[in-house]
Amino acid sequence: MNTLAPISIVQPKNSRDAKVFDDFKAIFDCTNKTFFNGQLSCPVFSFSRNPRLKGAFLPERYLSVDGKRAHGIVLNSDYARGVGDAASMALLGFLIVQSARFVLGPEGKNGLCGTPGYVDAWTRDQLLSIGLLPVAEGDDPRQLGYGLSVIAEDNGAFDLMCRELLVSGFAIRWHERPVATEADDDAPAEEKPPKPSRARFLCEDCGLIAHAKPSAHFLCGCNGRALICTTEKGH
Repeated sequence: MNTLAPISIVQPKNSRDAKVFDDFKAIFDCTNKTFFNGQLSCPVFSFSRNPRLKGAFLPERYLSVDGKRAHGIVLNSDYARGVGDAASMALLGFLIVQSARFVLGPEGKNGLCGTPGYVDAWTRDQLLSIGLLPVAEGDDPRQLGYGLSVIAEDNGAFDLMCRELLVSGFAIRWHERPVATEADDDAPAEEKPPKPSRARFLCEDCGLIAHAKPSAHFLCGCNGRALICTTEKGH
């Protein structure tokens, strides 16, 4: 199951010819062919902006116009950009193994073929067989359950596959464009004119003057005419 097949994936030098998720599909195709004999169907790839999410497998999330269903694989682009190609490939391998659990694994007690985000014994064994080590955060030694990620074992089957891909010219060439923050700390603060606290009101007939908040309304006691606000906006 973990026999390495020859890899001859060389990406086009002109990045304008590439599509955003072609790189992910290349990893999927190679992993599927190398470790799962091509038995998996290609999922729909997408990015996520959830800062708490590194990646996720979404079983049967998508439906085509002709009624076909497809799994989904989501990757946090900011995370992938930060950790680099090799670690991103390991994360994608982890998610691909989770997709294999729904296709090739046995049914659980609940009658379902796996639970999204949960590493059961079948998933763990598949990960270990291809050289992906499931790990928890901190000093937690567990390899089963929720909240796990993976690292590629040095010179393991998956690591060697990825190295050969990278040597052949492979790279993850596209990431989601970062979202502009609401405020740029380096940008000069825009000065806003102070809101007027008191305004000047004038009777154009007799010259009566009054001061009050800008929203006030006055009538002249001499002629009953409304006083006009003469304070300019911002003063």
